Amino acid sequence: MFRHFLCDPVPGRVMRNDAPGVHEWAARMWNLSPVKVAAMTPVTELPRHLEPLLALIARDYLPYLEANARAFAAGDKMVASHIGGAPITEPVKPYRVWCRDRLHTAFMALTPEDRERVTALCPPGALMQLAKASSKPVASLIPALPIKGRVAAKTADSWWRQG
Repeated sequence: MFRHFLCDPVPGRVMRNDAPGVHEWAARMWNLSPVKVAAMTPVTELPRHLEPLLALIARDYLPYLEANARAFAAGDKMVASHIGGAPITEPVKPYRVWCRDRLHTAFMALTPEDRERVTALCPPGALMQLAKASSKPVASLIPALPIKGRVAAKTADSWWRQG
């Protein structure tokens, strides 16, 4: 989302005028490269001010990803979930299955000790669904980094349709 709001003329102007710190952060995010990230000091502890964000992700986003993956595997066209306690229904998105599978892969790649540390940061049971792979995974349409030369693949939308 940061790229969308940074590059779109109207939100970009609002960001520059009303939230210059957010604009600066978005520009730094957009300017990152694997080389710059590799040179950074690794984060060893989660800052406490991020705990509410992690709780929100555990409460709303992870269950949505799981519901979307189940709906995709069942061949459903729509998925129902809750965001902030409010019911939502939207089209099933294969891209979100891919996102969920990336989280699963990263979670399972942690050492058992680190997996316990991450699990302890979330509400009880919040990460249980990440211990299992999706029953119908989605192939990645995103080329591996670093991207060298021109990318031959077509772009894909959030339904993983290539155009």
